[in-house]
Amino acid sequence: MSLSPAERRRCAALGAALLLSLLGPALARAHWIKPEEIIAGIKQDDNLRRNLGVVDARADPRMPRMLVIEIRRDAWDEVAADKRLGVAGLWYETWRHNVDQGIVAIVDAKTGQSLVHFDPAGRPQLVDEP
Repeated sequence: MSLSPAERRRCAALGAALLLSLLGPALARAHWIKPEEIIAGIKQDDNLRRNLGVVDARADPRMPRMLVIEIRRDAWDEVAADKRLGVAGLWYETWRHNVDQGIVAIVDAKTGQSLVHFDPAGRPQLVDEP
C-alpha cells in the first residue's frame, strides 16, 4: 500500500507527537514513566484526539494495571492499518515497560467493544468491525 505525501507527513507527525508526549519526560528520569504521566500524555495530546480519535485514557479503577484507551471508531478506521498497529504496539510496550504485568485495552468509545487484541507476545491485531 502506498501512502500519499500528505498521509506520510500526517503519520510521521502523529508518531513523533506520540513518542514525545510519552517518552520525553521520562528520558530525564532513568527511562521510567509513572502510569499517571502515560495517561496524561495520551489524554492531553491534541494530535491523538484529532488524528486517531482518542477520547479518553485511564487506569481501570478495579484493575489499576489495565490502561483503557477509548477511541472514536470513525477516526480510528480512517488511519492506515499499519499505523494503527504501530501506535497500539507503542502504547502496549510503553505501558508494559512501566507497569508490572500491565494490560492495554483499546476500545470503541461508544460501544466499549475492543478495537485491538494483543497476542501472548504482545503483538497487536486489529479487530474487524462487528
